Order: sequence, then structure tokens, then C-alpha cells
Amino acid sequence: MPYSNSNFGIIGIEQSTNVTIYFRIVRGSVTYNNIQYSNNDTLSIHLTQFDTFYLSSHYDFSGTLVAASNPVVVMSGVCTSYLRNGWGNHMEEVILPNEQLGRDFIVPKLYDSQCNFRIFAPKHSRVRINNNSLIQYLDIQRGRFREFENYNLYTLQSSAPVQVQIYCNGVSSTNDAFMATLPSVQHFKSSYTNIQFYSSDARMGLRLDDKDILKYKIISNMTLESTLYSIITVEQSVGLHEIKQHSGIPFGLIVYGRNRASGYGFPAGFATNIKL
Repeated sequence: MPYSNSNFGIIGIEQSTNVTIYFRIVRGSVTYNNIQYSNNDTLSIHLTQFDTFYLSSHYDFSGTLVAASNPVVVMSGVCTSYLRNGWGNHMEEVILPNEQLGRDFIVPKLYDSQCNFRIFAPKHSRVRINNNSLIQYLDIQRGRFREFENYNLYTLQSSAPVQVQIYCNGVSSTNDAFMATLPSVQHFKSSYTNIQFYSSDARMGLRLDDKDILKYKIISNMTLESTLYSIITVEQSVGLHEIKQHSGIPFGLIVYGRNRASGYGFPAGFATNIKL
């Protein structure tokens, strides 16, 4: 991988797929096949099954739109990211397709202090942001994003589906930061095979590997759309685990961990074909 700050990759799934890339590069440009592309330029490519297209640049691709004639996998990230404490880490995450995005989010504070987040809007969205002390409304234009340095718990409610990415690290730790796609409330499921998670009435009925979860730490409680949610964290051994809610109440789950000069985090799963 060449040294770069921003990159994305596209993987073809079907035998023949036409892909159009609508670039958003606020500063600078990127070169592909000896052609230079700048902000608002488009690039068209063709992928056969399992073809991979990869593009990298020193300039930020955030807000770039990928449109395809058939389903594709899109991954995006940075080669090396330095968040707060100066320790660098490669970050990469699969991006949800626009038709699978949600509207309502609970942004947790993982690690001991900081979990920055970005809100990406595929189309114009008005977002209500609540951090328990201040409520504000933001208009985000199509293809744009807003970024927050997060030291508190947030709830987000959007007029249109959006994507939220979190970037977490401790205030002074030597652990690497990580990037993860945040599940919306609409993405919550009642079981995950895989392990902080946040839930509503689900907390009292959670079972880990067919045993009631009795030892956990409550991070916070908050209300979203008149529903009370609890954010809890559970220390767990390395290995494959299954978490269920015995009454079938949906809950969200993020798996994360850290050690010296290491850190990771990812969503355990998403409900698909969600209804908004």
C-alpha cells in the first residue's frame, strides 16, 4: 500500500458492473491512469466479478459518492491516523449502502474519554443533536459531513438517513485508535454471534453464551424518542461468543478492545432491510 492519508476500495460482486465515482476532494486532486481528478469530477470504471479497484491520496475523500449498476463492496479509511495522543494506526471500514442507512443514533463514549464522530449525509439532512446538556440542530448538505470531538454521550436524530462513523481513543493512553461504522437504532438486532453495547429494556434479558449477564458496568442511561436506553460494557474472554435477548428486544452491539500499541473496534452486526 503506498503511503497516503485517504483511500477507498471497491469490490465487484457480479459478473459485470459499471461504477461511477463522484469525487469530493476539498483540497487537491488524485491521479488515475495519468488523468487528474478534482472536486466534483467523475470517474467511470468497469468491474467483473471479484475485481478490486483501489485509490489513495494525501487528500481527504470524505463525501465521495460511489454509484454502481450492481451491488458492490466499498471500504474506506486512512493509511495512518493520529488521534490525540500521537500514536498512529491504520483505519479501514466497510461503508453501508445508502439504502441501508438509519436515522436515529446513540453515540457511545468507548475507551476512557474520547470518541470523535462524523455524520455523513447522502442527501440534505437536518439533524437534532443532544449531548444531555445542549440540543442543537444542524443542516448538512448532500455529500457533506460534520465532525465532532466527543467527550460525552450523544443522541442523533436525522430527517433523512445518514451514516455515522466513530473514531475512538483514550485521553492519554498508548493504545491505538480505531474507526467503526455506528449502527443506528434501526439496525439493532435481538441476537449476535460474535462483544460496550447499548440497549433499551433489553439490558435485563441479555444472555451471553446461554447464561444471564450478571456482571457489567453501566456507562450511562438516556432517552431517545421517549424510549430509555442503557449503555453498558462487559469484559469478556477472547474467543467466539453469542449474545441474545431472550425476549427478542433489539439492541446494538459494538465489539472493542485495546492493549499497549494496539486497539480495535467494530459493529457486531446490522439488521438489514430496515424500515424508516
